[in-house]
Amino acid sequence: MASPSDPAKLVSDLLVVEAGGASASGSAGGWSRAAVVAAMEAAPAETWRCIPGRVTFPWPQRAGASPVGSRHVVKRFELPRGPRAWLAGDPAQREFEALKELRVLGLPVPEPVLRARSRALGRSVVVMAEVPHRQSLRQAIAADRDPLARARAEALRLAELAARLHGAGWYHRDLYLQHVVEREGDGGLVLLDLGRARQQRRPRARWFRKDLAALFLSGAPEYREVLLGALLPEYFRLRDLPVTELPRWEQAIRARSARALARTPRHVDPGTREGAAEPVDRPPPS
Repeated sequence: MASPSDPAKLVSDLLVVEAGGASASGSAGGWSRAAVVAAMEAAPAETWRCIPGRVTFPWPQRAGASPVGSRHVVKRFELPRGPRAWLAGDPAQREFEALKELRVLGLPVPEPVLRARSRALGRSVVVMAEVPHRQSLRQAIAADRDPLARARAEALRLAELAARLHGAGWYHRDLYLQHVVEREGDGGLVLLDLGRARQQRRPRARWFRKDLAALFLSGAPEYREVLLGALLPEYFRLRDLPVTELPRWEQAIRARSARALARTPRHVDPGTREGAAEPVDRPPPS
């Protein structure tokens, strides 16, 4: 991380864009430019996920500073450096734009507040409203007195969510149960971690199958089969897909899941708020 920069330089270097689309000259979403810089430079004591080049944390950090559910979530990225760094793009901008577009479509995703970037600091951030929740869907199923029945019921809700997402030409690319949470209050499902989500005018079916495979493999072994058995037929029904294709999709989903379970994960972050990003029942690295 760069050392704290001269405030005058920050004023000219810092780009802040509101969810409404305008560059912020004073404040954005209730955030002053000073607050944005503070979040970009902070060494957060409370983090929800931390992997190389990226950290997610609540803001403000002070315990008891605001009521539950009223804090924001900051996802901060280390920008690549070097003469060709611009080719990599800005991951904060990609997630920010995905959140905006998905909310326009009525998909349940966090509300984006702003994005910011500073080459002087070597960082970018996307700020979103916190989704009040106690646990991920994986945790909720595991904690239920009847995980099999809960998995069967949640499979129908997941099928509806995936069908809406895919029907709009979007695919998540990290659709693990750990990235689906139950919103407090109404219990609705909300999708998190949209940084890799993409939209295509003519999306490939294999990307949809990859999303469904992520749901399947991120389920615990004791209910994984029940989850897929209820999810896939409902997904086909909602998307009006030919039922004759269902066996081929199931075979492809199982094959992809087997490959994913056999590989060593790139990142291991057991401290994430919603649990590990990938299933823990994989074989140890050789």
